[in-house]
Amino acid sequence: MPKFLLPLLTALSATIFSPLHAASDKTPPSPYLALNPPVTVNLANRRRATFLQVEIEFGIEDAKDRDIVTKHSGPIRDRLILYFSGRDPAEIQSAERREEMRAEVLEEIRQALTELSGRPAVQELFFTHFVTQ
Repeated sequence: MPKFLLPLLTALSATIFSPLHAASDKTPPSPYLALNPPVTVNLANRRRATFLQVEIEFGIEDAKDRDIVTKHSGPIRDRLILYFSGRDPAEIQSAERREEMRAEVLEEIRQALTELSGRPAVQELFFTHFVTQ
């Protein structure tokens, strides 16, 4: 490689990978926030151990709401565990019942976050994985 190209390539790569360039390429944060890890609970089944595992994503509007949900993930998980634990497996099998539960869980989470932060912070709630075993 000719010697005059080395300084040119160095300057060019410094410009391309500079923080200013990186900031201009930043995409806005997702309007969805996943609760990790998934919530896993025991269901009521007298014949054998039965579990429910639910992955949830929250629809949020801004960074402040994202911070609230992240900060209060412990109480959110607690509400979810209390809500789902001990349910009859047959009760949660239908799509209609899962949709009802989704609305109920959303209200539970919004109520908990309002108590904790003064804002409901979550506009939507989605079950992205819902498995019983």
